[in-house]
Amino acid sequence: MRTNTSILMMQLSISIMNCSIMATVDDLDYQYLHVLPPRWTLCWTLAKKKVIWRIYGAQTTEQGNYSVFQVKDVRSMLDEAFLPKMEVPTRWIKSIPIKVNVFAWKLYLDRLPTRSNLSRRNVSLPSLACPLCDHVLEDSSHLFFGCSVAKDIQKLICRWWNLDVHPYESYEDWLSWFKSIRLGSKTKEVLEGVFYVSWWSLWNFRNQFLFASPIPRKDAIFDNIVLRSFYWCVARCNRTLNWVSWLQHPFLIPL
Repeated sequence: MRTNTSILMMQLSISIMNCSIMATVDDLDYQYLHVLPPRWTLCWTLAKKKVIWRIYGAQTTEQGNYSVFQVKDVRSMLDEAFLPKMEVPTRWIKSIPIKVNVFAWKLYLDRLPTRSNLSRRNVSLPSLACPLCDHVLEDSSHLFFGCSVAKDIQKLICRWWNLDVHPYESYEDWLSWFKSIRLGSKTKEVLEGVFYVSWWSLWNFRNQFLFASPIPRKDAIFDNIVLRSFYWCVARCNRTLNWVSWLQHPFLIPL
């Protein structure tokens, strides 16, 4: 029986509230256990989020507390193995729904199914051009920052928030510009949420433009951004915001 540089292959199948959990513990490179014949059995007990197992029917010596299995340990191992490594922390805005935050995160990672990304996956498409302007390859940078429709929305948001219009052609350019804005931290977080909502609304408009009938109006995009961001901010900031103030000078609203 190996005691040094050992590899433990063990699977636990646990039924909790009619839900099956399968956990695999693998590649544990340390001295963990010595088991002698005859046969032995493995039992476990549940303690909140931990699984504590015990071995019966054999002489065992345990080196340290290696009999405790926690779901968070497996989750951390999977996150380390599969999640992309970030040079900057994930930006999470509380004033907007989770789905919009996730959408902005996918935009940052360039994981949205734009025509450019679909083409890389060998998906056959009638055209790779941006469906809104029909001039340039549709990738994330163009659709959300370089397209004429996106630029018009950027100008309207900057005018609404009394900001100087700054040209940017990618998420990185936008983030660099956004960090330079001088606003209070809470107000700036709301503004960031407004930009997230604008990208989410632009993506919805793009999909409706391609697949819906009748074709939606471009002039409704900004109105939807203002309305959605207002209702979501009211619902999640636990404050009573004035609609007129939101329309005229949102950067002056106390938060």
